[in-house]
Amino acid sequence: MRRYALASGVVFTIIAAGQLTRVLLRWPVQVSTLAVPLWASVIACLVAASFAVWAFRTSMGTTRAED
Repeated sequence: MRRYALASGVVFTIIAAGQLTRVLLRWPVQVSTLAVPLWASVIACLVAASFAVWAFRTSMGTTRAED
């Protein structure tokens, strides 16, 4: 289970970094005829970063209840 949590943390970190890069460089994204706003990437970055922290804490065996 710890390896899975560690791998998940790495994947979510990469996703968060990609979303943050999109925001900082202001890369446009368009899905069909819909232009995706930058604020959507900010939210996605925050969610992915939260999941990454959660996964890394789980992989280390440290949770908030144990602190």
